[in-house]
This record gives sequence, C-alpha cells and structure tokens, in this order.
Amino acid sequence: MSFITKTFFFISFLLTAQSAMAQAPSMDWQNTLGGSGRDNLATMIANDDGTFLLVSISNSGISGDKTVSNKGGYDTWLMKIDALGNSLWQESIGGSGDDFPRAAVKSNDGGYVIFMSSDSGISGDKTEDSNGLNDLWVVKVDASGSIVWQNTIGGDGEDFARTAFDNTSDGGYILAGITRSTISGDQTNASKGLVDIWLIKLDANGVIDWQNRIGGNDDDFPNVVRQTTDGGYIIGTFSYSDASGDKSEDASNWNDYWVIKTDATGNVVWENTIGGDGTEVLTDLLITDTGNYLLTGYSNSNSSRDKTENAIGNYDYWIMELDQTGAIVWQKTIGGTRRDDAWGIIKDGADYLISGQSESRISGNKTEGNRGWYDYWLVKIDASGTVLWDKTLGGNLGDHLFKTYPTSDGYMLAGHTESSASGDRTENARDWDLWIVKLNPDQTASSNDLNRAQISIAPNPASDVIYIEAEVPTTAKLYDLQGRLMRATQSNEVQVHNLTTGTYILQVFDTENHLLQTFKFLRE
Repeated sequence: MSFITKTFFFISFLLTAQSAMAQAPSMDWQNTLGGSGRDNLATMIANDDGTFLLVSISNSGISGDKTVSNKGGYDTWLMKIDALGNSLWQESIGGSGDDFPRAAVKSNDGGYVIFMSSDSGISGDKTEDSNGLNDLWVVKVDASGSIVWQNTIGGDGEDFARTAFDNTSDGGYILAGITRSTISGDQTNASKGLVDIWLIKLDANGVIDWQNRIGGNDDDFPNVVRQTTDGGYIIGTFSYSDASGDKSEDASNWNDYWVIKTDATGNVVWENTIGGDGTEVLTDLLITDTGNYLLTGYSNSNSSRDKTENAIGNYDYWIMELDQTGAIVWQKTIGGTRRDDAWGIIKDGADYLISGQSESRISGNKTEGNRGWYDYWLVKIDASGTVLWDKTLGGNLGDHLFKTYPTSDGYMLAGHTESSASGDRTENARDWDLWIVKLNPDQTASSNDLNRAQISIAPNPASDVIYIEAEVPTTAKLYDLQGRLMRATQSNEVQVHNLTTGTYILQVFDTENHLLQTFKFLRE
C-alpha cells in the first residue's frame, strides 16, 4: 500500500512563529439592496464610526429598497448603511441624461466627494451645461448626502471619469480621467493619441489648481491615482500605446500595465511599461509602509518579457510590488483554470486583501468550486504575495466583488449581483442589485492540533473505498480535476468504485467545515 505525500495543493498556509494557519472566514450575514431596475456598485467607503457609504449606478425608480426617485437615465445612488447593512439615508444625484459614478472619497469635514461621468445638461441636480459629448462631473455632498458644490469639467469631445480619484494632503483632490477633447473648454492641452489621461488637481472647493495631459499614440486608461510621500503622484494605467508621447516603451503585445510617476504639478518623472505576451489590465495600487507600490490587476500572459510565471487559467490575478523607481521587486500570478479578474487591493494589518471575481472551479490557488457564472473571489496574501486564504461567494449567475474593508469583527464586502437565491445567496436579485456580505474574522487553527489529528488516507491508489484516518471527526468532498463535486460524505469512508479511472482531489474538513487537508489520489 502506497501513500501520496500530503500536499497543500490548493491553498498556502501561513506558518507563524507559533505554527498557526490562517483559514478563510465564514459568512456572518448578507443583504441584497436594489430597486426594480439596474443597480450596480461603483464603490464603497468605510467611515470611522463603523458605517459605510455605498455609491452606485442606478436607473431604478422608487421601488424595492430605493426610496429616492430617478432624475434621468442613470443616476448616482448614495446609500449610507450601518454596520449590519441597514439603510440610514439615501440620495439620488443626476440630471436628465446619464450620470455614472466611478469613484468617491471622504472629505475632511465628514462629507463625500463623488467623481462621475455625465452627459446631462442643466437639469435635475446639475447646475452647469455640458461642454462636449460627455464631461467629468465632481460633486461634493455633506454628511447627509446634500449637495454642497459641484464642478463640470470638459472639452469639446468625450471626457470620461475613471476610478482614479483620491484626496491630497492639502485638503484637495486628484483625479485622472480620460479625454478625447481638443484644446477647448477646460482642456488646455493638445491631444497625444486616441485616448489620453487627463490628470487634474482640484482644491478643496473643486476648482482646478492645475492639469496635465499624459499619453502615447493609442488608448491609455488610468484606473488609480495616489499622492506619493514626496508630494508627487503615482498613476496606475493600462495602455495600448507604443513608444510615443510620454511613453518610452512599446506595448508588449496588446495592452500592458503602465505605471507613471509625476512630480507635485503632474509632470512625468518616470514611467514603466510592464507586461507579457498577452493582455494585462492594471486595476488598483496602494503605497506600502516602505513607500513602494503594490499593484493588482489581471493578465493572460505566460512567462514572457516582464512576467515570470505562466498563466494558470484564461486570466489570472497578477500582483506585484515595485520599488520607488518603478522596478519590480516581486510578482505573483494567482488564479484557477478559468477567468479571474482582480479589481482592488487594500491593507489588512501586515497583509493584503484582493477583491475580484472568478469563474474558476477548484484549481490552482482556488480552494472552492464556482457557484455560477462569476463569483465573488476574495484572496488574502502576505507581504511577499503568498496566498494565505481565499473565499468564494456567489449564486447561479453573475456576482462581481469590487470592494472589501477589514472591520473590527471581520470583513465587509460589496459588489453587485444578478443571481437568484442559490449557492450562498438567500435573496433573489430583481435585475442587478447590490450585494453586501459581512464575513466573520479569519480563523486560525494551530498546526499542533492538526498534527495531533494525523490525517491520512488509504489506500491510494484505490478502486473501491478510501478511508480517512484522523483523530478528530471529519467530513470530506471529492472533486475531479475540472473542479466538479463528485462526492460529499459525513463519514470517514469515501466510495470511489463507480468513478472512472483517473486522478481526483479529496478535501478533508473538520465538523465546522474548516479545510484541514487536501489530497490527490488515483482511482485505478
């Protein structure tokens, strides 16, 4: 009788000095929020008092959970919720056209500033006419959601907000949108390519302090901007441009990460094009405690050019740290065998949380099967990119996770869903709704406890029955290599006699459904 060496095939456990292992948190509660139309999350803001502001795109009228009327086509829907997901107040902001929120930040006085795209003229809440086909629209609201000031910014063409928006140290705001306008209206710089980055510094009242136009000969899309420790700015972009304009390197194939460092007035200091032989989309970055830059996004490249690991699936999370000159310190490819898109990264103590979506089954770094089309996929990594745990949540259709915040008693997740009550979901979506999920704290199991359990399986290979040998009660799930659940048992016996010949995966859990061990075995 032969034994396969026990492996951590699907999950990397963090071993601390006390030999502790982090385990994925369980769900505490959930809430589905929406009206009769389409409601999609743009972002979520955590407040110091434990409440949260949900900023969403909505075309719903008063219906369902929505208590404020629609102003035009799509509006910005603000909802403040308490720590249990209950609505405290709501506001709808918009004109007669479409007004899409892309980002928001807290202001120093307890209010919020919303960064939007708008094609509305003077109507509804909008007090300034449009400049071109589409404009940037920045709106300040107070702590109750009432408008304090607003500014419409644009040229004669198409100008769109992106998710690149942040506070600055002087109480103002930095934004990076995209522009196709010529010199006109608020646009003071000539075009560099098809779609350029429009970097704008606003003062505390939304008035433009300065602006710059950055780009190459093709399309350049900023998704994040942060003020750096030296007073300058770091812009996370994905770019289709070759060497031209402000870009010093050709695109590797299709589109790449493009990281741009500017000085305090938006002049480019350095920039770095980062990619492999496929497609890369940079979605978020943060500044580490050492002043370096931690990037997240997704890629389908194999090991090539700047990428040192092959793709695991169709698209994977691609995480990396850059030093303060833009050089890569380390990188990690994280994913399953299908498509996995990372949308955001946030610090959690000494570690980091990556929010995204996945259609992968159990494979690669993914330890739980998919529920439907896309699922929430939350991944926790340490400071060197090692996966500590991952969590999959979803229903029978599409579920897209965009924002996660650590809380004093776990994690708050926010995204949107079209799934009915199925899988992890307990309520039907009306069309597209917001889906707020509260997770409990991640759990830590002592490796000494697991060692005492001495979990093993036998025989291996097997043709009839596999026996789980452990000193604690266990349950088990059996999967094929495509991630399909083949068996689930509450005992220490797993029947395999009617399986076809091949390799399978057996996961062993304790009675509280904590993953203890994963085995590969051969059905002979």
